[in-house]
Amino acid sequence: MTAVYITDKPKQGETCLIKSYFVTEYDRDFENGQYTNGEMRLYIDNSYMYIKGGSYNDGVLTLKDADNTDIVLETEPDIELFNTTLHKRWSEWNDSSGMCKDDDEPDYEPWALKDKKSIAKNLGLIQRTDGDSLYTKKLMSN
Repeated sequence: MTAVYITDKPKQGETCLIKSYFVTEYDRDFENGQYTNGEMRLYIDNSYMYIKGGSYNDGVLTLKDADNTDIVLETEPDIELFNTTLHKRWSEWNDSSGMCKDDDEPDYEPWALKDKKSIAKNLGLIQRTDGDSLYTKKLMSN
């Protein structure tokens, strides 16, 4: 089985990316206008892949990509990277395109999940409780 590890402590034999990542969810992709159908994206190195559930055990989150490759997240998402890359691009796009006057504006804004536990809850891997805040800031619609 192929696995990719995002960790700061690689073990012998692991294919390891010691890189920052973040996970987003939004309704419409502001860069192409397409609906995302609520799929979550894992961003690494300014590119993304769609992810689906796996497992969450002892603080380690294992996800699956479209090719069913395990992606093992041992470190927390880099929210500052999200703010200075994807969210910044969205903000610039929003300011220049006039979408801020559109009723659908919240649909286009990407939201980063704040930590591994929030990602696991959003994927249904662990139970979510009332009042859980999964995102880096409060959603406009909630």
